[in-house]
Amino acid sequence: MNPPAHNPAFADGTAYIDEQFLPISEARIPIIDWGFLHSDATYDVAHVWQGRFFRLDDHLDRFTHGMEQLHMSLPCNRDQIREVLFECVRLSGLQDAYVEMICTRGIPAHGSRDPRHWVNRFYAFAIPFVWIAASSIMESRVQSRCNFKSSIGTYIKTPDMLPLFSMCHDYGFPGQMVAGHVR
Repeated sequence: MNPPAHNPAFADGTAYIDEQFLPISEARIPIIDWGFLHSDATYDVAHVWQGRFFRLDDHLDRFTHGMEQLHMSLPCNRDQIREVLFECVRLSGLQDAYVEMICTRGIPAHGSRDPRHWVNRFYAFAIPFVWIAASSIMESRVQSRCNFKSSIGTYIKTPDMLPLFSMCHDYGFPGQMVAGHVR
């Protein structure tokens, strides 16, 4: 039996927020979520090529490890996260996709500043894949590396990696970014 066809309303992408699947254009996060306010989040990105996830288990391993390191947890387990990611792709009908999973610290309990009492939040989405490097760079097979004296460990992905990505572009290294130490 074939799975149901994708939903055209999700053709630009699918988001999963508050246990609901939505068209990506309708996705919203609460403004007081500390993932948004203070970059208190971890995430990972898996790619779908020709309708199949690439190394999804490795991405789930890194995502769950990042949550553990940041003392976060979700009410759903690894298999449920996997199901959400697959459903985001299925609803969109995308064959080549960028699929992100995010865990944030969440929204503070009323009157509380103690994150141990907050409920961490899970978000996910699938959107069409877009290459980071321009096609001219990929066609020339040039690989650039951008290293900085200090960086975030590669075992946890946080939004703090974005300034490093921008710096690579500023210094003329629009290709791949390698986190690590320069000796």
